[in-house]
Amino acid sequence: RPPRAPPNAVFGCTPLSGLVLSCSQSSTGATSYLWNWGDSTTTSGANPGDHTYASDISPVTVTLQVTGPGGTGQVSHQYTLIL
Repeated sequence: RPPRAPPNAVFGCTPLSGLVLSCSQSSTGATSYLWNWGDSTTTSGANPGDHTYASDISPVTVTLQVTGPGGTGQVSHQYTLIL
């Protein structure tokens, strides 16, 4: 049996007013998801919903780490928050 490919982490966020990021992911091969919001908080789950920051710490780096039968994948993107 050939080894399984590691999952592919894919996501994008849209900055909304009020220091909110609205994110969605379209990762493949993943069974668990860990979002690191760049403000010392994390969330698990495929669809975390909107994340609100306590203050403007722009730019923020959001990281999604995915795990699946083939291992782990990770991707990060940087965003500027909107007051």
